[in-house]
Order: sequence, then C-alpha cells, then structure tokens
Amino acid sequence: MLITKTKVDGDGIHAFDQREVINARLLACLPAGASCFTVFTFCDLGRGGNGHRVINLLNDCYRAADPCALQNIKALSALEPSMVYVVLYAGVENASCVVYYQKGRAIKRCGSGTLAAAKILLNTSAAKAYMSLRHHVSEINGVNESVHIQGPVEALSLQQKSADIFAYTSDCLPLRRVTKAAASLWRHGSILPALNPQAIVGCYNAGGPKDYCVLVLRDEKALKRVQPNFNVMGRLTRRALIATAPASGHQTFDYLLRYFAPQYGNNEDAATGSAHLQVAQYWQQRFGKATVRGLQCSAEGGRFVVSRLGGVASAKKQQVMGTADITAGFCVL
Repeated sequence: MLITKTKVDGDGIHAFDQREVINARLLACLPAGASCFTVFTFCDLGRGGNGHRVINLLNDCYRAADPCALQNIKALSALEPSMVYVVLYAGVENASCVVYYQKGRAIKRCGSGTLAAAKILLNTSAAKAYMSLRHHVSEINGVNESVHIQGPVEALSLQQKSADIFAYTSDCLPLRRVTKAAASLWRHGSILPALNPQAIVGCYNAGGPKDYCVLVLRDEKALKRVQPNFNVMGRLTRRALIATAPASGHQTFDYLLRYFAPQYGNNEDAATGSAHLQVAQYWQQRFGKATVRGLQCSAEGGRFVVSRLGGVASAKKQQVMGTADITAGFCVL
C-alpha cells in the first residue's frame, strides 16, 4: 500500500511522529481509500481539549463496514489511551454511521468524538463529497451545512458554524432528582472522601444505571475537592459521575464541570461533550438562559457552548458547540 501523509498546523506534528508504530498497525487493518486524522476538540485559550483518531471508512472503495476491521481498530485504541478512536463507516442500507472506542472499549455517547467527526465530514473534501452524493448533507440558510449520521444509540445532526467551529444536536436525558437515601451513596464519604456533604446542592440521575449521576455543588472550591476513590466507585455504581458548580467569578462562563468514569476505563475525562449536554438543561433553567457556556476543569480543560433548541418547556434537544482542529493525518491509496 502507498501512504500519503498530510501534516497540518506545525504545533501538532511531533504527536504524529510519535505514533508511527500505531499508524503502521492501523494500515494493516484499513482498506484502500480509508483515511485517518488526528483531531482535537473543545480546545482554545490554552485549553487542550480532547484528542481523537478519526478513521474514515466512508468512500466509494469501501461500501460496507467490515466487522473485523472495526474490532481491530477497537483493539488498537487500547494502545493509545489518551485518544478517542472515532470510526465513520457505512452501515445497513448504506447509512452513514459513527462508533467510538477508548482504551479498547466501545463508548455509547461521545460528544467530543461527534464534534471531531463533524470536522472530517464537513471540512475534508473527500468525505464531504461522499456525504453530498448520498444526500446526507443539507444547507441551512445557504451558509451553514448539516450532516446527518447514526451514532451507537441515537441519530445525530452535525453542523459547521465557521472554519474551526462545529456543533452537534442531540437529545439530552431527563434529570431525575434522587431520594435522600439514594443520594447517600455520594454523601457518606467512601466515594468522595475529601468532599463536605454539605457542599452538595442537588443529586440527579440521568438515563439508566449505566449512564450518569449529576452532583450539583455549591461552588468552585467544592468542585476542586472532588477526588473520587476510583476503586470504591467502580464497585458501588455503574454510573459515570458529572460534578458541576456555578462559575462565580468567571466572566465568560456560566458553569464549571468535571467528569469521572473509572468503571469504563476513564478516571477523569479531558473534555466531555455528552456530560455538558446533560447538565446544560439544569443551568439553563437556573439562570433563565437558552444558551449557557461551560468550562471543564480537567488538567487539559475544555470550553463549551450549549444551546436549548425550542421553548423553555422543551429542554430535551440541545446543541453543543466548540472548536475542532486537525493536526495530522494520512490516507491509504
């Protein structure tokens, strides 16, 4: 096979060089016409965001998903734990689909990966031509474009807002305030030993037992004290933890957030679009705003804008917006 390498934005070239071994393994399981890009999302103003390998199998040389190729890519994601692997492929009846892998595991929802997929589908010529040919791309007001794609658990609409700003639209899960007894799981100290229980303003569940718990905290100081005992958390619950607090003192943000999912191999995530999608409805109602701005307080950091689509009474459909930048890539000829 012949390889064509494209290196964009000099600051990211060194990362590409460090991954040559993984690139070689990817080439062994990718068909002709496939491409792979390194994309970072939700990163600006010194915030690193989340890193992704976006593997595009949508092209005229490869019309249907090869289960073996998908399994091989999933296995390779375990060798690069800091990256989310995003795979674009043709599904049943040639539907355009996306799946996400990290640390050798499949992920149901991945907002940062969805934004990375938008960057490739709407900002690279080959992918855009493929989607347009199959009528999966539509114009909005003659300016923005929208891509429709099937995710692991839901249909997604992806949009390009400007050269480096992208968005996706999805339904958030309803927040259900939990009983005092259920909230005691997080208050009694075995999972969150450094957090004062009095700092917990509210406790909510979103989705099923393998989805999310949302802890609303009093302030940023309390949020910084959230240091879960990951072993205990993994034994006591299958829910990922979203901890959030008002962004008092931050002029450009409405709320702050941290995300923990040790049960799924991710102790603390860098920039989690799906988590912001869930908590935005709370902050929109609390502040009386249709659009809220969030800051993820991880070591890398991430910047988010989340807008409610529709009236105040209908908070289900949300649009998550952020940056997406390609730093490296290659294609198989």
